[in-house]
Amino acid sequence: DSATYKSTGTVSDYGNAIYIIDAQSGTLLHSIGNNDDDTDADTSNANPRATRTHSLNLPMMDSIPATPAVIDVDGDGAVDIIFAIDIRGHVWRLDVDKTEPLATIIDGGMIANLSSSTDNRRFYNQLDVSRSNFSLTNSDHLNISIGSGYRASPSSTETFRNNMYVIFDDYPNGNTPGTDRYNYVSTTASGSTTFGPITASDLPLTSTADPKSKEKAPHGFYRQLELGEKSLQKSITFNNTIVFTTFVPNGGGNSVCGGSLGGNRAYAIDAGSGASVLTERDETTDEPILHDGTEDAYGNLVDTDRNIV
Repeated sequence: DSATYKSTGTVSDYGNAIYIIDAQSGTLLHSIGNNDDDTDADTSNANPRATRTHSLNLPMMDSIPATPAVIDVDGDGAVDIIFAIDIRGHVWRLDVDKTEPLATIIDGGMIANLSSSTDNRRFYNQLDVSRSNFSLTNSDHLNISIGSGYRASPSSTETFRNNMYVIFDDYPNGNTPGTDRYNYVSTTASGSTTFGPITASDLPLTSTADPKSKEKAPHGFYRQLELGEKSLQKSITFNNTIVFTTFVPNGGGNSVCGGSLGGNRAYAIDAGSGASVLTERDETTDEPILHDGTEDAYGNLVDTDRNIV
């Protein structure tokens, strides 16, 4: 959709902002977006929002099709953090400081950039945000899980592979305000240190055969899907396990009319390493085994009878 997806990196005119309104009166309380969002060369689509200034100006350039994830960290019934992802894979974090006056209660920035200049992965799903199990991971952080997939054309087969990404946010209780507050990655070169958001290159490929712990992957990891396989729904995390499903074109047999219906798969992976947690017991030794499938080229153990990974 050319109106909401800008593969060239130019600013989108619609859908690239977050609005917060009073649920009873409808009064606009806050808007977060790009105050330069109607400065592209196309003058035929004048945007009336260009005359209104967002209360928080962030360089949001692409539409946000998924509902933002609203997090109450301390359990007091009020919002502490809002996470959102746009269609190209930029992950935004908004912190709500309840000690501040209404006009300045929200601050935010981009904490991750999963986009690619060559592979146009699309992100339609809501972010799945959970807190790590400290007893299992020895780390108190937020797991942010998101899968890519072209929901508007599920049967298409792109030239690139979609992924399930898991990002580690080490600041569940808020972080220290400052210039680099949302730049989680530091890079030192020629004696100079710079800071920036997490990028796809900061997330190593993980698999059941080669799981990535937080020591090996401090910012998170990703699991690679098959060519054409797509994540079309939000994942669910429970007890440090991420459960998600995928759609596989031409993977589910044919209908009576001869057309392919496609197939689906269900995954259950460890939130801290990406390894599969689906196990069975050997009837003789009572040792755990990873079902009765085989490992594919991407390190996924596939039960071909039940489409479980």
